[in-house]
Amino acid sequence: MSSPGETARPNGYSLLEILIVLVVLGLVTTTLSWDTFRGGPETLDDVAEQIERLANTQRLLALQNGAPTRLYRADKTRHFVGTSGGTATIPDHVKAELFASVPPHENAPALVFLPDGQMLGGTIRLSRGESRRTLVLTGETGISHAQ
Repeated sequence: MSSPGETARPNGYSLLEILIVLVVLGLVTTTLSWDTFRGGPETLDDVAEQIERLANTQRLLALQNGAPTRLYRADKTRHFVGTSGGTATIPDHVKAELFASVPPHENAPALVFLPDGQMLGGTIRLSRGESRRTLVLTGETGISHAQ
């Protein structure tokens, strides 16, 4: 109850405030799950970008945790998997090959990210029909793309 001379403040939120929150939540949800809404990565560039993000995440986790992390191809699930979490999906229509300079992880070649930010190099080749993409991962930060 308000005393005389004071204006009463309504309880709750206005319709405008609620609409703004809903719009922001919708934008965030759409941005974070765009690949899921459109059925996963479609082009080789999409797949390469997803793998690149996973590789960068593994590098950062190795730096943060002070322990090596690995990125390997799980053939049975058609994913690239990071040992510290995260996956990159390989669509059925894309062929992916991983060539690494280190011993296999769970019988698969693996890229190793070291706690000092370095990585033991490797190459990922993606193909779909006549299209090809090659990711060359080397040294401190290098992920280079070759057609």
